[in-house]
Formats: sequence, structure tokens, C-alpha cells
Amino acid sequence: MELRQLRYFVQIAESLSFSETAKRLFISQSTLSQQIRQLEAEFGVSLLCRDSHSVALTEAGERLLPLALSTIEHAESCRHAITDMQETLTGTLKIGISYTGSSVITEVVRDFVRAYPKVRVYVHYTNVSDIYSLLHNLQLDVVLAYNITPNDLISSQELYKDHLYAVFSSSHPDLAPLKQSKQSISLAELAKMPLALPSNNLQSRHLINRIAEENNITLDPRIEIDDPNLLFDLVEHSRFVTIQAGISTKVHSGLSGIRIDEMPQTYIGCAHTLKDSYVKRATSRFVQMVTESLSYAMLKM
Repeated sequence: MELRQLRYFVQIAESLSFSETAKRLFISQSTLSQQIRQLEAEFGVSLLCRDSHSVALTEAGERLLPLALSTIEHAESCRHAITDMQETLTGTLKIGISYTGSSVITEVVRDFVRAYPKVRVYVHYTNVSDIYSLLHNLQLDVVLAYNITPNDLISSQELYKDHLYAVFSSSHPDLAPLKQSKQSISLAELAKMPLALPSNNLQSRHLINRIAEENNITLDPRIEIDDPNLLFDLVEHSRFVTIQAGISTKVHSGLSGIRIDEMPQTYIGCAHTLKDSYVKRATSRFVQMVTESLSYAMLKM
């Protein structure tokens, strides 16, 4: 989904006319229709009811409209903020990223470096316990990870909420039949599939193991990997199935997810900083960019 497509949708929702919107945007009506069809295909629902005489919003279209307006507004705010701050934001930014969290913020790091070339960025990528130790020792400015045990020394800003999903390649032969017949999948069904899971030292695997034990299910992965990006690459190009946060399927175009029946627990993605400590402008801006990026990804879920 592109921001341009959301802009097109909003314009049509206001005018309720493809021809008028096409003229206003200086594009052909066929191009406009194609962009809207692509948007509908990505969401998997019809956004507009249209015939030769009229155009109207569907229920899904009415739900999307305020979200699309908010997304466009945030994008404009982001653009203005970057324009205003690009020449003045300098210094260093030291980011700690857990193994699990790394898969969803790679693009944000890239965009931040591109937007603020005068800021020197250091990314420390390791397990949760190590990065929190570095944060306590003032060797990191911010840590991006899922929710942790409450700590009087750490201030946590919630970025998004998520659940664990069964993650398939978008081209997996079993995916389409599963999605057509059900909205979720059970752990017992997953246990019969070829599994590639996060390694036992990772935060997400601890949760997976605990829930499997509570439901008397034995998960016997054929592969265990401690690098989520390598894990996702393997799943995307094979018939292996993994278990990860649902947002990962929205930032990796080659993946698709199905909710797991026994895993209703909410993952809370957070930005963690030391409480009552000075927060650099670069840190605040980076966290804002992460929030905007993940909010956009969650819109597609």
C-alpha cells in the first residue's frame, strides 16, 4: 500500500466520482481505478460500491476513511518535521534492539540515517538482558523491545500492540485454503507442520514455549534460528512455518499470518529509556519515526 493510493481513496470518498477525482489529480480515470483496485486487493475487501451511475463507500471504506486521513496527516507532519530539523539535528544516537524487535524497525533506521545525515547512529543488536544492562550503564540512549517486567529505573513508551501469529510464506500452498476455511489456527495443527522457530534464548520463544506447555502441546521445530531476519527469509522461500508477532507479516511483503487460537496474549512493543534522564532530540525523533512507521503497518492488519 502506498500513501498515494490512500490520497486517491480520500479524494474519491470526498467527491464520490472517479471522473471528477481523475481530473482534479491530473491522471487518467483508468490509472485511478487501477490504484484503487490494488488498494482493495491488498486489504482483501471492497472499499467502494460503484456502477456506471454512482459511487458510494462500503462499510470497510467508511472504516478506512478516518484512518487514511490520519495517516496522511501524520505523513505530512513527518515531512515537515524532517524538513525543519534536518539542518540542526546532530550528535550521536545509540540504539539497542532485541533480536525479536529487529525485524520491524530495519527500514526506520535506514530512513532516519537518510533524513539526518549529521547524526552518527550506533545499533547494538543482542538479547534483551544484555541491552538493558547497556541502557542502565548509559551506553545506549534507547532500547526497542517488547514489554518487560516493570522497573523503577526504566521509562517505557508503548508503540504498538500485537499478538503471536503463525507465519507462512505468502506463496505457501496451504495458506489460501487455511484462510478460506478459518480465521485462526490451533497449536495442535501447527505442531503437525514443518516448524522453524526462534531459538530458546529469545524472548518470543520463551512465550511460545510457555503457552505450548500450558496447552499440553509439543512443538518440535526442525530448525531453530536466533536471527529473525534469517528466519523470515527461510520461511518466505520454503514451506516452513514459524511463530512470530503479527506485525512482522506487514513489514515483510513475502509473508502472511494467521492468528493462533491459544495465543491471545498481547505483545506490547515499547521504546525504553532511563527514567528521569536526559533524552536527546535525536532519540525523541527516532522514537517518533518508529511510532509513525509501526502505526502505518498496524493499519494494514
